[in-house]
Amino acid sequence: MAQDLQLTIGISDYDHVRDLRDGRVETPGVDLRFFAMPIPQLFGRFTTYREWDISEFGMGKYVALKSQGDDSITAIPVFPSRTYRH
Repeated sequence: MAQDLQLTIGISDYDHVRDLRDGRVETPGVDLRFFAMPIPQLFGRFTTYREWDISEFGMGKYVALKSQGDDSITAIPVFPSRTYRH
């Protein structure tokens, strides 16, 4: 039997992803390990250390990295935060 794909994910504690984090929503074939923390810490640690496989990330920082030739991150259009911050 094949072993589940192990992935780590850094994301804030949102109510709409909590069931996934707590295991109430299953991810067949994937063993997700969550790191939940405040946004500034999350973005900073991922930018500097790339501590997990998947991360919530700021669009501005992503575009800045891309403009400097950094192709180490692949963005997908998922918006877990539903807060208008402007």
